[in-house]
Amino acid sequence: MVSNILIFFVASPLQVIASSMIAKDIIHKKKLPKPKCILICYKPKLQEIVSDPIWDETLYMPWPRYEPLPGFFGVSKRLLSNINLVGKTIGKSPNIYCFSATYDNEAVNYFINFFKKNSMNCNFSLIPDGALNLIRYPQSLMSRILKILRMFRMLYSRKMRYTYYSGDRLGADADFVKSIYVIPGLKTEYHEKKLIQLKPFFSTKITKTKQEKRALIIGQPLTGYKLIDRQRLMEISREIREWSSTHDIEEVFYKAHPKDKEENLFEEGYKLLPEKVLVENFLSNNYFDYVIGVHSSVLIFAKQLYGNQAEVISFGLNKLKFKNQSLKIKLYNLYHEQGIVIR
Repeated sequence: MVSNILIFFVASPLQVIASSMIAKDIIHKKKLPKPKCILICYKPKLQEIVSDPIWDETLYMPWPRYEPLPGFFGVSKRLLSNINLVGKTIGKSPNIYCFSATYDNEAVNYFINFFKKNSMNCNFSLIPDGALNLIRYPQSLMSRILKILRMFRMLYSRKMRYTYYSGDRLGADADFVKSIYVIPGLKTEYHEKKLIQLKPFFSTKITKTKQEKRALIIGQPLTGYKLIDRQRLMEISREIREWSSTHDIEEVFYKAHPKDKEENLFEEGYKLLPEKVLVENFLSNNYFDYVIGVHSSVLIFAKQLYGNQAEVISFGLNKLKFKNQSLKIKLYNLYHEQGIVIR
């Protein structure tokens, strides 16, 4: 009998939670008989938050670009090592149902061809990636030309055949992508026939156990990504601090973004969370009366987690320099529909 395998590639806590929901939904509705569920994390530390018994196997697969193997052709060596690792896990000629938030990056793309060649049947879907799914991201001509160079990896191994596609960078327009899962309430530009809207992430909300008011501020590399200049950033940061003091918040925690070495929005007196702490995991185990940021996907996560018992607030959204004005409008609409306060 041919085995069925659900295999999920994830790079964020939001994707881990969404993947668990999708796998459970497929099993609950008996869409597949006894599928094997595999979660593949390609970002460090992500396995630490995986506790759902739905997963038969959880693997860490290093991102080749950031963790190449030693020596010449280190990226190619890592790619081939990852393909072999996953190949051993899936076994011989199963039915494969693959899920990922994008099929563009090198960590995932090479598995499209590999799964097609090493399965009886294979199916590909997109999973949620927060506000990133609000609009399409067309591939630039230069980006598509540079990707042609990836064909030369086949000289290193025939297993490394890159799959090219047009349209949306994530793969929403690709013929091989049959379904696109999105978070509740998200209005996208994707083809409606492909869309599957998930149920709310959390059926049980975290409740307040302490009397004092607590807030968590979410840092982002706003200046690093040139979304704002230093002066406007300081205005937002000062506004958050003044707002916090007028609302009698006794404890203010701050979590820096992994890519933000400047610690945007941090102020003296905030309790700085250790770098190794995953903010989504921390939120899931600690109640906060306020979760504050600018336009981090953590705000959406917090709203899903806490519901209306906590206030999730976006400060300074109007001060950011959006290259795509359509994204800005859709982000405003999404926050309004989700109940995230914009100040």
